[in-house]
Amino acid sequence: MKNRTLPIYFYLFFFIAVGFVLIIGAQAKDQKMVVGNTVVNAPPKIVYEAICQYRNCPSAHRKQLSTSPDGGTVKENMQGVAVLGNVQVIWKEIGIPYTHVDYSMISSDKFTTAFGSWTITPANGGKSTNLELQAFIKADVNIPFAAEITRSNTTKDVRGRLATIKQTAEAMVSKAAVSQTIAVKSK
Repeated sequence: MKNRTLPIYFYLFFFIAVGFVLIIGAQAKDQKMVVGNTVVNAPPKIVYEAICQYRNCPSAHRKQLSTSPDGGTVKENMQGVAVLGNVQVIWKEIGIPYTHVDYSMISSDKFTTAFGSWTITPANGGKSTNLELQAFIKADVNIPFAAEITRSNTTKDVRGRLATIKQTAEAMVSKAAVSQTIAVKSK
């Protein structure tokens, strides 16, 4: 009897250990940041200003709630997020002018954790900018492949945010160029 008990305990311990490793591995998998980048045909100062303007962007359902010298608090209502539907998030943004903006979730009705950063790097002698966005979002969803679905949503969101900032910054440069041309012609 004693000989049979030892293998049972061994197998029980083995399966518990394997299960623990799989759970830890799944949690570590969830911890990956989504990273996207683009080249913006605008100087870093304009790109930084575009990110700051994005805090108040009705088309992106974003509204700045408060300001501080280095950032602010933003309420965002994300529409049609896969599996989750509409998601409300309050973000805290802190920026270092023309180089970096960090953001973190203060509260959300459906996310448990969310944070990230914009990194602004001059390129082409300061005439353009390499813009990188890192984002991590974890949702309170208990369905199969929840981490993969959330990561896919986050990847799509990062691409959309990068495209919005690129478009906004490049439009700001074009508008400034047109204003300069008009000012020169009127002299």
